[in-house]
Amino acid sequence: MKRLICLFGWLPLACSQAPHPPASSTPARYAHQEEHAAKIDDQIKEMESRVHANPVDWVSLALLSKLYLEKGEESPADYTRAEQAALLSLSIRPARNSEALLALAAVRYQQGDFPAVVKICRQFPNALDSPRLAALALVAQGKIREAAEWSAVALKRQNDTHSLTLAAHVSVAGGRDDIAEKLLEAARKLEQPGERAVSAELRTLWGDLLRRHGKIKEAREMLESSLTIQRRNIPALRALARLELDQGSREAALESYRQAEALTHGPRLLVEVAALDPEHAPDLLEKADPQLKGAQRAPLLLLQKKPQEALKLLKQQEKTGADWHNYQLQAQAFEQLKQPQKALDAYQKGLAQGFLDPLLLKPALQLARDQKDRRAADFELKLKTLH
Repeated sequence: MKRLICLFGWLPLACSQAPHPPASSTPARYAHQEEHAAKIDDQIKEMESRVHANPVDWVSLALLSKLYLEKGEESPADYTRAEQAALLSLSIRPARNSEALLALAAVRYQQGDFPAVVKICRQFPNALDSPRLAALALVAQGKIREAAEWSAVALKRQNDTHSLTLAAHVSVAGGRDDIAEKLLEAARKLEQPGERAVSAELRTLWGDLLRRHGKIKEAREMLESSLTIQRRNIPALRALARLELDQGSREAALESYRQAEALTHGPRLLVEVAALDPEHAPDLLEKADPQLKGAQRAPLLLLQKKPQEALKLLKQQEKTGADWHNYQLQAQAFEQLKQPQKALDAYQKGLAQGFLDPLLLKPALQLARDQKDRRAADFELKLKTLH
């Protein structure tokens, strides 16, 4: 079997080997008991006071931008404030202001402008936040090899919970759940007090990995542990919603999405709620519509039965790189257009990237069976590898 040395250095990467399912149980318990109450609003008020007292304090503006980003994953108002603070800091100090530029990169990441994120990170490769932002932006473009190179930089600097969790993200995206599980176990053992965000993040990632492999009890424990550590935890609530959908519990999934949306009132979450709540969907989509840009509008357009418009945006994004989710949405658009072969082609492209999820595989398999397409056998085999 052809083997390559994993870019993470110490783990062998057998590229031709199918991913192994994770162990049957994993420890969800968090060892540190320090208070995890969020004090982000107090920190923002203090930094806003500094800026008010000294409007040309470019350092405080850069830090304020990062605090706005931290407050809510999907709050358009906070993202706008973060962007404004970063741009103002840069207007005062255009050179040697990596903090503001990297805060701006984080805003661009949330806006879906992934090439802009990577461009900024390449200007400051030695900055603390650059490897993480660049790796996640590259993963979102389906550029797993480049993402792994940035992740390897983070691991080389420090083998800690942050760098190991980032490496696990990249491994999951590249279809190496077996490696991701080892990385997450190593990350858990290195947890430190006061690192609630990354502790919650690694459990969210791990819980979703377990869910995809059919380890539902363990997945639920891991996600509930993540929410205990960090109550304002949008990714964990989303992962819990996917778990409920995977189990056919639409009402429970809708409740998790509603809890997430109530925390941030984010437009993408409004669309996810609308997908499960047809009665209120028109009002929800009307509220979300003006807040979404570019390919982020595609799910909304699909719910509005506008597949041609959605495809146009998704194809534009594909030119600069597309992850599996882009191809899943393309497949849904082609299905609405009654073009099943093109839909199967899109599913095949998405699955070829390595990331496997029953929520992606099951509709692809059903469509292939309905069309008596030979790809049904491949989709069925991939589904079996998850269990």
